[in-house]
Amino acid sequence: MNKSINETLSVIRQALNEEQNSGNGKDVLILNQLVNDDGTITTININNFSKHEIKNVLDKKIDKIFDQHLDEWLNKNMPKLLEKYFSKKNNK
Repeated sequence: MNKSINETLSVIRQALNEEQNSGNGKDVLILNQLVNDDGTITTININNFSKHEIKNVLDKKIDKIFDQHLDEWLNKNMPKLLEKYFSKKNNK
């Protein structure tokens, strides 16, 4: 397991170094390893998944992240937006 962790860290370090050297910030790093809930690392073989399964995993992750960030944004900005709206409405 130690070897797997070191390999993963090596890939991440290499990608970060490449990102710093490229300077464009548009590169995407896709790792082929999954950290399980129990801390073990599994290498993902894309051939083991159907396009439908990949789409479902991505959709769930995107939904989770979007919901989280939308909630944070709403909690942060909604009071200001409502105050602005009602102050404009009262001034008419």
